[in-house]
Amino acid sequence: MSDLCNTGVTGGLLLSDMLRKETGKTVLNFIHDKVVDLGKTYLVSSENTITEIVYSLGFQYSQHFTRLFKKEVGCTPNEYRRQFKYAGMVCNPSQHK
Repeated sequence: MSDLCNTGVTGGLLLSDMLRKETGKTVLNFIHDKVVDLGKTYLVSSENTITEIVYSLGFQYSQHFTRLFKKEVGCTPNEYRRQFKYAGMVCNPSQHK
């Protein structure tokens, strides 16, 4: 991503095309992946409530993050946190994405 930013490209469409060529993802999918990854990190490394984490990630409604998270990871944020903290395992992402 930093390479894309350093190209001096200012057009959104051109930047979007370059991102797709580099990552194979749309801008929205790229952002979703980064937000979910950050959410996963917060869920296992913080004692904040899920609602607090969701708001810190910029979501206005926790249901939107939960839906995105479940689609990408295969379980809800609460299930992910519980599985990771108590069993040392996480959802099966191979079934998703």
